[in-house]
Amino acid sequence: MSKDFAFYFLMILILILLIPSYLFQGAVDIHLRDILNISSDSSVNVNLWATQVFWEVRFPRLILALLCGSGLAIAGAMVQGVFRNPLVEPGLIGITSGAALFASFAIVFLENSIQALFLLQGISFLGAVTVSLLVYFISSKDGKVSVITLLLMGIGINASVGAIMGLLHYLASDTQLRAISFWGMGSLSLASWDIILSILPFSFLLYFSIPFFSGGLNAFMLGENEANHLGYNTDKLKISLLIVVCLSVGAFVSITGIIGFIGLVVPHIVRIWGRANHQFLLPASGVLGAILLIASDALARILVSPSELPIGILTAGIGSPLFLYILSKQIKQSL
Repeated sequence: MSKDFAFYFLMILILILLIPSYLFQGAVDIHLRDILNISSDSSVNVNLWATQVFWEVRFPRLILALLCGSGLAIAGAMVQGVFRNPLVEPGLIGITSGAALFASFAIVFLENSIQALFLLQGISFLGAVTVSLLVYFISSKDGKVSVITLLLMGIGINASVGAIMGLLHYLASDTQLRAISFWGMGSLSLASWDIILSILPFSFLLYFSIPFFSGGLNAFMLGENEANHLGYNTDKLKISLLIVVCLSVGAFVSITGIIGFIGLVVPHIVRIWGRANHQFLLPASGVLGAILLIASDALARILVSPSELPIGILTAGIGSPLFLYILSKQIKQSL
């Protein structure tokens, strides 16, 4: 059994074991006999209610967790590859901060206008794309951009966005401030089949781009000049990769809010398995990212049942100790 096959087998096994618990346990437990409409002591109305909760709430939430978890992890691995830095994540180029800024503006100044579900999501998606493009165009010169310049510019833009966010927090009412805080902590509670359909194109865009970017990202590990000598157009690769990451992560964040550490920690864990080859790293990160988000969301629904804990708190609580452990281990190995 190859090492790659062993990883996928283990991850898929964990995923299969997680799914029944995720679907049937929560604020109210659902029994399989209710879904199958098997007669029991429960009334027919209870069976219908359980079926509706299963298909209209739990199942789309599972699909959303799969798409967002895998997508955030793949995007994180791509960004780390193009920056040749394992400490970066998509948020450093302004995607999450842009979404948060525009969402906060909408909550504070358009509160009475936000009646349609997709309005706030559309505004936050627009913010993610706008701020990311701003970072890119400020960093570019003659159609070319240095990854170091892009990274530094992203840090500067994020700091500026943080200052504006602080002003919005000051201007917001208690209700608005609470809405901004809950959006910023992340949640999958908006899951529905309409939501799934709205992000499916962006998920497929990310998944189908893996074969096209894997070879170039492997060449990037040798250095940008070496990648050029190997026949890769590094400027075209950087632009197309950042566009794909910006669109996909922007779509995910606009629906779930900010869910941290998935894109940062998951690629690290896959690399510990022993493979930095992006042909393995990208899809493997997607599988592990889906597992981590599903497990975190299951805990978020169970720990404070019947209420719900913001999922960003759990991913940060799980991801930050793992990241510190991985970082300390790498520092010790380099000494």
